[in-house]
Amino acid sequence: MGKKLLVLLLVALGIGAVVAVVKLKPKKSRATLETKPTVPTKPGTPDDPGYVAPTEPTIPTEPVAPGQRSA
Repeated sequence: MGKKLLVLLLVALGIGAVVAVVKLKPKKSRATLETKPTVPTKPGTPDDPGYVAPTEPTIPTEPVAPGQRSA
């Protein structure tokens, strides 16, 4: 009789723990989603966190022979 009561108690505690975790998780995720406002930005704009500004094209120069200075 004592063993059955112990098993029943452990099963009830396990079910209670699962229910508690399931109830708490959605509240946390909703709260974090509400605190982070999203600002829509177009990809490639300076507001984008991964934006890299385009570099200016280099001006092609004439090849210089060794020992000479460029103009």
